[in-house]
Amino acid sequence: MSAAMEREIQALLAPKGLGMFAGVASQFIVDNDDLDADRLLGQIRGTDTYRTRFRGLLELQEKAARGEVAYVPTEFEVLQIERQMEAAAALHSFPPGFYDTVEDFQDMIGNNVSIAEFSRRAASAEQSAQAALSDPGILLELDRLYVDNGVDLVGGGLTAFFLDPERAPVDVERQFTAARLSSAAQRAGVGRLTAGQAEGLATAEQGEGQTLANLEELGTMGEVTGEFGRQGALTQDVLVAAAGGDLEAQGQIDRRRQERLAGFSGGGGFARTQEGF
Repeated sequence: MSAAMEREIQALLAPKGLGMFAGVASQFIVDNDDLDADRLLGQIRGTDTYRTRFRGLLELQEKAARGEVAYVPTEFEVLQIERQMEAAAALHSFPPGFYDTVEDFQDMIGNNVSIAEFSRRAASAEQSAQAALSDPGILLELDRLYVDNGVDLVGGGLTAFFLDPERAPVDVERQFTAARLSSAAQRAGVGRLTAGQAEGLATAEQGEGQTLANLEELGTMGEVTGEFGRQGALTQDVLVAAAGGDLEAQGQIDRRRQERLAGFSGGGGFARTQEGF
């Protein structure tokens, strides 16, 4: 095929967003030299390659044919939408592999998700992530526990979680929860946790809310548990286990409390009376 003919093919296809099919079109023309422009476009749109590449567009066409409300863009407009979605993903720091492929964009186009809606959802998720990371204690623990081997939650991992938990990197929720509980443990006087201890609390069956409540209670029980690291104090392992709902560790703390209460008469001294764990 001559260079002039190849330029004519590109001139026909590129403005329609179909320049990627120039090779296919050339072969069609070689095999059928009487093809006109409309028939050539029809041949291209009938290929499996086209149906895969513009799957979302075809789904919109089917919805419109059924009478559903759906804006059906041209192929050129589809490529523009994809570029805008890619830019929005980069703007909001989506992690690699999260809504950044042609397949992802075609899914959203086929589901009638406009670029405006996609951008709104991404911005909302990023705002939620920023709010969750507003506690400097959590940021410090994320850095301490995961700076070398964790998900980049500050750089977009948490945004991904708030946008679509099922598609976000698998460790996002666990590592964020671990950092939040590790920060709470320090405030409660339990000391600095290891990543293993923090993640153990993050995955405790009782749930994060109860673990936070247990840590808050431990923070009021310094006279019972002893100051962490001092002689006679309960070990960190016991405190962490109690916070995570371990009945044996909680029982150990309760026995200490009862022993201490028994040393006072008439309710003097340490006057804590609630049941505890």
